[in-house]
Amino acid sequence: MEVTATACDWEKAASGSGWGWDVLYRWDKFFKAIFGGGGSGGKSCDEILITEKVSDYIINLSGLSHRDLSKLSFPQDALSASLSLNLSNLDTNWNIENAKFYDLNSIKDSNALNGNLWQIVQEVNPKFKQGAVQDSDEDSLIDSNPPVAEEAGVIISRVSAGRLSKFDILELKSKEHIHGDALHAGVAEVFCNNGNFDSYRVGPQSEQGSCDDAIDIEHSEFFHIFLKGEKARPLHEVEADANLVVGTQGVGYTGKNALPKVKLDWRWTGKELDSCDINSAQVYYCDVTQFSMVLFKRLKALDDFLQENNYFQGICPSEETGQQSIDSSSQVFNVPEGKVGVSSWSYQRMQNTANFQFKIKNNSTIDASVDFKLAINNSLSDGFGEAASCIGSEAIDAGTEYSGSCSKSLAADNLYYAFFDLNAQEPAIVQEQDIVQTIVIPLSEPASAGSSDCSTKRSTFLNLEEPNISKFVREAAKGSGVLWNGKVYSSNELKPVLDYVEGLVLFNAWLVKDGFSNDFRKDCIEYYNTKALLDTPQFFKASQNGFWQFLDSNSSMIFSQKDNNSFFLPDAGRYRVELAIDFGSDWKLFSTDGKPKAFAKVLFAHLQAPNDLNPFYYIPFDGAIGLKNGFFERQDYGTAFQNSGNGIKVENFENSNTFPKAEGSNPLSVLKTSIDSNSSIVNSTFESRGRILRVDLGEGKDELVFSPSLATPLALKVSAGSSQDGKLAVFYDFLESGKPEKPGKNLAFWNSPETLECLDFSGKKLSETFNNSADRQASALDNINPWESSFGIDWESVEKTGNVFLTTVFYTNPSRQSVFSVHNDSKDNALAVSRTAIAQQAVLNGVGGMRFNDSSRSSEASIGSLEELFNAVESRDVFMIQKGQELGFWWNEKKLLSSFETSVQQELQSCIGS
Repeated sequence: MEVTATACDWEKAASGSGWGWDVLYRWDKFFKAIFGGGGSGGKSCDEILITEKVSDYIINLSGLSHRDLSKLSFPQDALSASLSLNLSNLDTNWNIENAKFYDLNSIKDSNALNGNLWQIVQEVNPKFKQGAVQDSDEDSLIDSNPPVAEEAGVIISRVSAGRLSKFDILELKSKEHIHGDALHAGVAEVFCNNGNFDSYRVGPQSEQGSCDDAIDIEHSEFFHIFLKGEKARPLHEVEADANLVVGTQGVGYTGKNALPKVKLDWRWTGKELDSCDINSAQVYYCDVTQFSMVLFKRLKALDDFLQENNYFQGICPSEETGQQSIDSSSQVFNVPEGKVGVSSWSYQRMQNTANFQFKIKNNSTIDASVDFKLAINNSLSDGFGEAASCIGSEAIDAGTEYSGSCSKSLAADNLYYAFFDLNAQEPAIVQEQDIVQTIVIPLSEPASAGSSDCSTKRSTFLNLEEPNISKFVREAAKGSGVLWNGKVYSSNELKPVLDYVEGLVLFNAWLVKDGFSNDFRKDCIEYYNTKALLDTPQFFKASQNGFWQFLDSNSSMIFSQKDNNSFFLPDAGRYRVELAIDFGSDWKLFSTDGKPKAFAKVLFAHLQAPNDLNPFYYIPFDGAIGLKNGFFERQDYGTAFQNSGNGIKVENFENSNTFPKAEGSNPLSVLKTSIDSNSSIVNSTFESRGRILRVDLGEGKDELVFSPSLATPLALKVSAGSSQDGKLAVFYDFLESGKPEKPGKNLAFWNSPETLECLDFSGKKLSETFNNSADRQASALDNINPWESSFGIDWESVEKTGNVFLTTVFYTNPSRQSVFSVHNDSKDNALAVSRTAIAQQAVLNGVGGMRFNDSSRSSEASIGSLEELFNAVESRDVFMIQKGQELGFWWNEKKLLSSFETSVQQELQSCIGS
């Protein structure tokens, strides 16, 4: 920047402690030449103005120089309380001691800070060049390698007990030095009134030279952070289509891929075989209702495939006895440093005996006492009874391994799962591992191929990760072929058929935390067989061969976790789902009387928690299942609600509002709900203005607050003429249903138009004087009538005449007519600018033609359901901010204002300075 000061001030600055030795030497020679040699022409040093170039930081966090010169001391901009988190039990501080500086060469050569900061520097000031930055004068004050970037760490520490969310929004604040150039473009110029300035310290304070046209403003940056700890969940990576939005409320996202991966739809129509499947392009988390529809469509597809192939009559896989009597597997695991865990695992089955060998490695620096258990559960017995187990305790020295083994004889013709569990007296050092072994014990005496009693079980049970049905498919392909999708497949082209059949019975799915209780099964049958008849497919609701019958009895189908007999899903997330069906003597699901003949187990193994703690993954809506007489009667599944007032509509097709919990019911979750469209809530505070929905499952709150509103962008045109003298104030009212209302301590927050560079009446840039600036309540001293319900904006002085335009967005109750009215005493110098008129009043009815935000529309006039809210996010009219397990939805004010300013651009161009 170019600094102008008197020769006296330059001499004082050069003799101070802040300058480099080269600068001090240069100015010492300069003053001796001027004053010692009589070259000043008789002028005193305070009469001589000198302009030179000086370097300065934009933000100097540490207050230290990039040079190791103890004599240099620069102001620190990282002040206390300049960091803030949403969580009250966390403290944040700058790690100033480890601050680092980067100069232009290091950034250019080593791509410092893991980003192309060199490009950013050049965009801010294209005059920066690689290497030396010099003036034509060889004694220039510009350093040869000026620091342009500073890196400082942030320390986050826990200061109190309580529930700790792993996700939050971190706001970083610091001072930003602006030197006569608010836009950071071009050459900055300042005039310093005393000699306290020095290189890297040119500011408005007296200790910084009292430099005119130098100001310090607050600089703020927002970061979505993940607090990583033991067993922490990875940070959710927002997909490419999710646009970043920085609003007054914080940093959020909008667009289709920003939405939680849930579908607020409980119709059979639209449910595909791969719905809920993690490999689907349209994947979403399913609750138990949605998953059941997908499950029965898969079951029906399997039945269709078997019917196409004549239920494999006369087909029996010909296998060697050794293939059925022996199988084995082995795994090697990496035990991280500081942990104790299983380092190797091997399994071998001989006939009906399962043999296991394992090694437990202590890769920590302390001796560890461990307990282990290998439990073998019988998957086909009722209740998943434990068939056998091996239990042990060992003291394992640091850096050593323990070798163990287990051998058990098991009953033939059964499917088993072996689970290995490891614990220690020091739980923190135990490595988290999922070790599960599938064990299939076949018939001890295999029958010959083609006999009526085929040795290969007619089932979808897994044998070495392959379902038994695949053996029948391959055997059939050896003969006349396998029919699928109207085509016959032979043995050498069978892969797509096997992938399809195996994918029907073994797949990975995203699931909401929920429960497959007997009450759910009964309620599901009742709803889809009696209340949603038009949507329910015939194959499900038919009285003969109706698939609903599998839900009707535990003797036909059970739902269970893979390692125990619980029908609860322990967490939301990714599950491995096995549809293990025992068909019996043939491949038919139903007997001749139309009743279920096969027995199916739907087994769930939890593989991965959700990538984030989105509350919608923990609210199992389950449509209208369990709704009786206006209440949800749900036992051990779904959500019921405690409504403060009317319920909230979830989606538009079914009767799936947030109905309250019936007396005596015991749902998995109870969510408090309320609807609040009070103008003071949706309009007049930074925290809540423009917020449409807040869902919070943090710290036992479990609440959902819906604040439907219309969002109306508006401009206020304020004019000051040549006769204007002294102060200027304008006042206006807010009317609901024709009556003046006072929604809060202020009515609106005003900004300068973003599309134009305009000036305020003071001559300053309007963006500097109005930046989310709140108006004020009127008082009796304002000499307006009536003043009790009015609000206003003041100017202390009017230096320039012309028009000033201020913009804002009003958020109003869709069920009431709201009007912004400029006060009668202000009508000569203030008018409301809407899309359609410039007048004393403007009706706040949203935006004409905008879906969910136009009161004149016969349908979709405003957001009335959660489904419509999701649609508004998808169209980017609404954005979302997540803090822990609190999720908020706000109107996208930047998009609203950008579109509005474009529509009234011609009028805005009459502003001062345009």
